[in-house]
Amino acid sequence: MSLATSQIAKAIILGIKDQELGEDTVVSLHRIFQDTFLEALDLIDREKVIHFVHQNREFIQVTGSDGVHHIFLDLMDLRANDEGEGNNAGAIKLNSRVAISWCSCETFLTRFLMSTEEQMCEHILAVLLGNQLGRLLTKTYNNHEICLNFLENS
Repeated sequence: MSLATSQIAKAIILGIKDQELGEDTVVSLHRIFQDTFLEALDLIDREKVIHFVHQNREFIQVTGSDGVHHIFLDLMDLRANDEGEGNNAGAIKLNSRVAISWCSCETFLTRFLMSTEEQMCEHILAVLLGNQLGRLLTKTYNNHEICLNFLENS
């Protein structure tokens, strides 16, 4: 996917308003992502995208046909801190969720990291769309429940 196409996709996703997918949005996203878009919508419809909250920390889990995957959004960009003394590294939060997302699935690793074939897998796309559509399931857990959840899915 070219940089221009990636920016268009990002603008379309972030432009989703009123928690609805209009016909133009559906057509545009399907042209860009093809089957990946349909797979992402299926994950949302089957409520396989879960936003976990635990002690003011959040993470997202998507259960796909190939297993459970952890999605990381809002990763940090580490750059040299020019304001401090020496070579201190400062963490600068980036604005683009699309450009700095990570998924643990094989598709993400092979198609995104090892080549330039696709910008994102169906799991990341499902999270981004689910967030804009207000369709992410949110679950709050205590320490015991979060441990049990991870043990079940390991």
